[in-house]
Amino acid sequence: MNIIDNSPIEAPSVGRIVTETYEVEQLKDCHLYVLPSNGATIAQKASEVFQMLIEQMGTSQLLNDYKLELFSNNLNLDNQPGLMLAIKEDMSNIIMPLSTPSKFDKQYLIVHSEEKDLFTHIPLMIYTSERVSKFSIAEQMLMFAQEQPDDMLEFVKSRLDDDAFLKRYVTGSASNMMHPTFGMAVSKSMLKSQIGIKGKITHQDKLKMMEDVEENFIKARRDEKLDAQITLLIQSADAEDIKKFVYSLNKNQQKKFFQMMNTKRTGEESEAWLEVRFEGKIKSGSRTKGRYRLYVTNGKKDELVEFSNSDSFLVHLLYIIEKVISDDVNTLDFDKYKELFVKLSWEVYRFCDGDERFKKITRARDDDGNSKERRLSDCLGDIKNSVSKSCKKLGVLPSPYYIENADEHLYVSKNDIVLPDELMEVINMWKNTI
Repeated sequence: MNIIDNSPIEAPSVGRIVTETYEVEQLKDCHLYVLPSNGATIAQKASEVFQMLIEQMGTSQLLNDYKLELFSNNLNLDNQPGLMLAIKEDMSNIIMPLSTPSKFDKQYLIVHSEEKDLFTHIPLMIYTSERVSKFSIAEQMLMFAQEQPDDMLEFVKSRLDDDAFLKRYVTGSASNMMHPTFGMAVSKSMLKSQIGIKGKITHQDKLKMMEDVEENFIKARRDEKLDAQITLLIQSADAEDIKKFVYSLNKNQQKKFFQMMNTKRTGEESEAWLEVRFEGKIKSGSRTKGRYRLYVTNGKKDELVEFSNSDSFLVHLLYIIEKVISDDVNTLDFDKYKELFVKLSWEVYRFCDGDERFKKITRARDDDGNSKERRLSDCLGDIKNSVSKSCKKLGVLPSPYYIENADEHLYVSKNDIVLPDELMEVINMWKNTI
């Protein structure tokens, strides 16, 4: 079992964690799915073990809501080749998507279990899931602390009177690691290097950090060492501490915190905007930097969105344009914008094959049934990754500026989108033809 002082993503307590760019839409976070191909014989026993464990543990101190079910359908992993290969290699028969609100990619915990191992493997899967979620939420809490230091400081001060919290903090949760409610151990390797401590973090080290807690929160935005100290303090909280933290916030603070946690947050309070700029020339030697380029900007700093393939930018442009020109956006009707896509292919990249590109993007498979390399889901994945990287550099929440899947639309307000006159001329010419 890998518990102490390891990254939870790299070292799960059981099985293997696989990271993928795209989500498996059939699966829900923190649901343990027994796969039919390898797990039919253990399904009934797994259900019995799971129910017994949940009844024994209770759920009040768990961060996540867990369920176990037999997955009766074929698992579609066309967009998750790494996960497909890992399941085959390990002969995995239980899979669980992990809840990681601070991550852009998606993590899956996969395990091969025999009936005799279920009493060990199922609780360790829940333990691993709680541990991963705990670290992810700690990252979000740290972001909140940096943006709302006074609010977080009040909560931390309130925990200083909590003997259980202080014990977890000072002892590093050593006595808590195998508690039935799966209290989380603190991972310290990276934190120690940032704080500048070699060897163990001692009682004196931690008590000194607690004495400086107010100063730490004030300086955390500028000092890596103090930032690491605050991270260590936050990671000492358990599920009950986190719940108390959320309940202690006023309504506006709760709204701010859940905006950070919610992957489908709206763009009504966007801290930045999207701006398409006319650059005039296609950059020599680049297949993705055309005559127009997309930036995320906050007015002080601009970040170029660098797509992995040119079709992704063209697809993103369709969403951006519809957001600007339409009063009521829902799911994008690609057929409606076919001619505009062709015009944009020429206008942005001087591509003469816009019609064929459109067919490749909107048609999932070719005439022989083979998957297309650049189908729509691939473009959406590239958009998400590329936009997220630029937003991260600006320190803004990325989700209003990309599309999670083809059924959704951009959440950013049309007032936070800027298009150049040259592009508006192309759009108006297209509108006159429909």
